[in-house]
Amino acid sequence: VLLERAVEADPDFAEAHVLLSTIFFNLGRLEESERHTALALRHGDRLPPMSRYNLEGRDNSFREEDFGKAIEAFRASVDLGRTPNNLCIRLYVLERYDEAIHLFESQLETGAFGSTRGFSNLAHLYVAAGEYDKANSLYQKMAAIFSEDAITYRYLGEFYIFWNKLDQAAEAFERADTLLPSNEETHLGRWYIHLLQDEWQSAKSKADELTRFTQTRWSYQGYVNNALLYLLRGTSTKASESLAQARGVYESPGLLTARAHVVTGHLLTETGRFPEAIDHAQTAQEIATGNPPEWEGLFIEGLALSRQGNAEEAKDIAERLKERSSKIPTQKEIRRCEHLLGEILLQEGDVDTAIRHLVTAASMLPARGLGGNLYF
Repeated sequence: VLLERAVEADPDFAEAHVLLSTIFFNLGRLEESERHTALALRHGDRLPPMSRYNLEGRDNSFREEDFGKAIEAFRASVDLGRTPNNLCIRLYVLERYDEAIHLFESQLETGAFGSTRGFSNLAHLYVAAGEYDKANSLYQKMAAIFSEDAITYRYLGEFYIFWNKLDQAAEAFERADTLLPSNEETHLGRWYIHLLQDEWQSAKSKADELTRFTQTRWSYQGYVNNALLYLLRGTSTKASESLAQARGVYESPGLLTARAHVVTGHLLTETGRFPEAIDHAQTAQEIATGNPPEWEGLFIEGLALSRQGNAEEAKDIAERLKERSSKIPTQKEIRRCEHLLGEILLQEGDVDTAIRHLVTAASMLPARGLGGNLYF
């Protein structure tokens, strides 16, 4: 409130806009963060170079298609002495794990990790790169230093789920709840445990509880989780209903709404309802221009057109996807293009060429095998 009053009194107060941008970014209120970022950059000459580069990085982080510029700006701020967290997070999103790991390991060697965030970010990178033993060692070190912090045990629980050590995950979440009762993240973690242990009723109960949480983000997650549960049970109609509820959670459609449209489009494609699938895919593209749901929406639109028998239109979509993704410095979107081309050629009956494209796509998958297609 004080900062907002400060910029009301002096609209050109650049440092106050920087702080407001950071606060709104951390709260997930990206439109407000983007507005204050732009206002601060109007007077960027008043900011110290490190702050200006960091702000330029954030300004180019609202759309994934601008991540190349964001990485350049964040790298400049790191060269001036800023911690590499923001840079590494963008590298992580683009699956450039080796670069991010090197930066974080260099920071770890200097003893610069003063909170759980640095430890968990590096450990997440180890998991993404398939180096579970390194991740475990780092998490144990973090637990020894931050033994009374609930976030420590939440991170540990999430890691044990990835490592398929579900009993240890449950113990970690129990410890987290002892330190910080009513923790939404541990509630979600327990949902994953029930899911992986085929405890349908318990998982359904946890998802239903999430839909009743006051924060919109968690309500959305609960509906999406229910959709996944229904899909795993082979009930696509119920899954569609849950996805419709997820799409309606936010008053102003954003990236999560767009992702729900993408998943709906994927489901409709798999059930042969191609015109509806294309509508949802196109809606996702409109909502999320320049961000992952746009590329995912293009993929689904191309897939639906191909299975509908419109091979040439599907190839046009593949070309659009290739053109859009060429702006992003990562292999993951090249992988998506190869995947789509393989799907289109399979529908045309060109099996040998399709297999070559699909094998190429598979060879670009990261260690955990995620990315390049769709996920909840």
